[in-house]
Amino acid sequence: MKRLIIFCTFLAGLSSVANSQNLSVKGVVKDNEKNNLIGAVAVLLTPADSVMVSFGVTETDGSFLLSGIKAGKYTLQITYIGYGTLQRSLELLAERNY
Repeated sequence: MKRLIIFCTFLAGLSSVANSQNLSVKGVVKDNEKNNLIGAVAVLLTPADSVMVSFGVTETDGSFLLSGIKAGKYTLQITYIGYGTLQRSLELLAERNY
């Protein structure tokens, strides 16, 4: 099985929507040869019980955007057919500008 390497620069942007702050997570998924992986699935899960909070599919440039997320601790899971699954822990802070 091919190895999945993800160059995810997590940029959490703050936006004000109806007096509440929502965060977003952006990243780029590439293989070990730095090719964009089109159609990889990015899922944001709660770490305690793996409930899905948000999900997205990578675009032609390998990028994904997960938005409408509240501050907290999460697990980001990336999957792609023929590659392994990659999981990373994230903590998003509302008072921090990423």
